[in-house]
Amino acid sequence: MAKGGDINDASGLSRTPIYGVVEVSEEDHIAKALAFARANGLKVSLAAIRHSMGGHAFDDNALVLDLKKFNKVAVDAAAKTMTLQPGARWHDIQNMLHPRFAVKAMQSTDIFSVGGSLSVNAHGMDHQAGSVAGSIRSMRVMLADGSVTTCSPTENTELFRHVVGGYGLFGVVLEATLDVVDNAVYRTSREIIKSDDFPKFFAEVLEPNKDIGLFYGHLSTAPGNFLKDMIVYRYDKVAEEPPADQPAIGEPGSVGLKRVIINLAKWGSLFQELKWFTEKTLEPKFETCTVARTTAMAQGEACLVTRNNPMHDSVPYLFNDLTDETDILHEYFIPRAAYNPFITAAREDPAQPVPASAQCLCAHRPQGGCGADLRAGAGLFAGALHQPAGRCRRQCQDAGADAGADRCDDQAWRAVLPALPAALYGQGVAGVLSRTAGLPGDETTL
Repeated sequence: MAKGGDINDASGLSRTPIYGVVEVSEEDHIAKALAFARANGLKVSLAAIRHSMGGHAFDDNALVLDLKKFNKVAVDAAAKTMTLQPGARWHDIQNMLHPRFAVKAMQSTDIFSVGGSLSVNAHGMDHQAGSVAGSIRSMRVMLADGSVTTCSPTENTELFRHVVGGYGLFGVVLEATLDVVDNAVYRTSREIIKSDDFPKFFAEVLEPNKDIGLFYGHLSTAPGNFLKDMIVYRYDKVAEEPPADQPAIGEPGSVGLKRVIINLAKWGSLFQELKWFTEKTLEPKFETCTVARTTAMAQGEACLVTRNNPMHDSVPYLFNDLTDETDILHEYFIPRAAYNPFITAAREDPAQPVPASAQCLCAHRPQGGCGADLRAGAGLFAGALHQPAGRCRRQCQDAGADAGADRCDDQAWRAVLPALPAALYGQGVAGVLSRTAGLPGDETTL
């Protein structure tokens, strides 16, 4: 055990003093760590990749179990399942499953740990599979007293419901057995619709068509049509499995160009319009079609990919190398019936922010300066909130607020949700759940 020190998450905004870190690679390490914690009255936190922001993955003066090396994976092809330890990353799992099988349910990016996905009951691009809970056959869980039990949708169901989506508060997942599915071949397509039409489009086009295996939508954040248009990307199944000579899964391309466009979009409406133009017009020209041309010809020269391709996105273009900036993504989970009222209220709110100006989120609310920006910054939910931390610190200091010696205090991010425009609460979406995450979301660490 490495004793003392502090720990941070992927945002760099949540430095926390801890009792120590236990690097876990065997089940016995967990049992001994929990026994030590019980004997010494310590809290225990579970962490892996640490893309959960706001302190989900560790606590003040806690004993942290680092699960990254607790990551074995075994595939049962006959049963179409895989049994894995919580530190396994989806990226590595996909490489192991390809080309025969694919993951049934996970986030839309593959950089997270399985344990983290289980702990938030993550969802992704497969609207038919739903959240990861629907793919779980069973789990072995070690409780705080060191005992080990099995739970599933039909066994120890109360524990199962608490562990899945329980943010690591109810036990340590030792291993989970999950469904895998065939690595189907999809025809890719995209269309631009009015964002207000999305609920109808989903109900009439996407939901009834069982051949649409994956989909996602991008809302416009360009000032000229802020939240008015949406690009819907869809993947229609044309074959149950890829050709025998299907190549290995590739990595994302044009990373440097995408990162430059994202950085430029922080600096004004012209660049935000350019970003939206690029997504609408240029992006399709650089689409990678991974299934062999001989197969594509049978589909009218369509662009074909396997299920693993769009799900194998490590989003390297969202990693910001600028030393004085931290990029934060806000996620809001909206009931389907409340989607249009939410979008309308966000679009029409006079404090509507556009992901261009740097909003300063300080630890305190002075009368002037960035106190008002707390209210404005709350609405940045469509796309990534690019928060230049260095400028935030300077603005906080100019306003007389303490933003911390080398970061904006994470208390400011926790103050975001109450600052949402009042109009949103008046539209029946008071139950909106907000999280902040350092990179694309739907994730936490175990």
